[in-house]
Amino acid sequence: MLTTMNLSKLKVVPAALGYVALSTALAAFAFGFSGHMVPSGNIWLEWSIKTPLMCFFSFFILDAFRAHFRALAAQSSQLHNFELQKTRCWCCSVNHVHPATSQPLPCDRSILTRCLTAWFGSEQAFNDAIRSSVATALEQQLGYDAFPYTWVLLSTSPYLWSLMDDLASLVGSNGLREDAVRLLVRYPTYWLFTFPTVFTWGMILARFFRAKGRNCRAEFLRNVLVTAMTAPSILLFVFWEIWTRIAFERLVGSLIFLTSAVVGFLISRFFYHWHHGKGILQPNGSRS
Repeated sequence: MLTTMNLSKLKVVPAALGYVALSTALAAFAFGFSGHMVPSGNIWLEWSIKTPLMCFFSFFILDAFRAHFRALAAQSSQLHNFELQKTRCWCCSVNHVHPATSQPLPCDRSILTRCLTAWFGSEQAFNDAIRSSVATALEQQLGYDAFPYTWVLLSTSPYLWSLMDDLASLVGSNGLREDAVRLLVRYPTYWLFTFPTVFTWGMILARFFRAKGRNCRAEFLRNVLVTAMTAPSILLFVFWEIWTRIAFERLVGSLIFLTSAVVGFLISRFFYHWHHGKGILQPNGSRS
């Protein structure tokens, strides 16, 4: 017989967020290689290309997150009020007669009810399991952290491909050691801390403004609003990156940028998770 303890091992996999992972991977790829479109050393031109690209991809990613949080809220409400007897069954809706062949149909509800009663002991026990274990698994695994830190790292890993290209271009140059150190510090910094920080603020705003607009225009404007509110976190890193490259020598500026990125990352993750009583990088359930 199934119990609540058995159900605690449930895995909730948000297939819809595969779109977010794909969009993020494309954004990371475009972000990394767009810098090769400008002459070496022209920092302002490089970022004038990268920043609009980030905002463009952010629009679609945030739209997907808003839809995800709306669906999560609706599903959570349905699960907390779940009753097997209130579920709809197609065979019952056609009075157990096939509309095309006029042949009698067995009642799926009756079959499922007998199976669930055999598994859980009673229909009420099944209802209680759905309202408690399944609803909790949904909220914890999707609501606590819609897109876990490790997922962000995997999705943004194409950004590191451009690092290999940059390092290869330095072979034979006079400043090989200094430039290589700068790249080996800044690229992982963006990947491990900067991208997840921007992602976190985007999720915070997408969840807060998840309500759907009355029409397509209102929905579009809501996405624009959330993107515009996420943009300051992007611009902050942009100008900080530029300033640390201009004002300091390569190694010192890179270390300052690394330190500030780590601090910003920890603050954003703490702000997002503090009310859940969990650690900043603590895996949630079966996901990490």
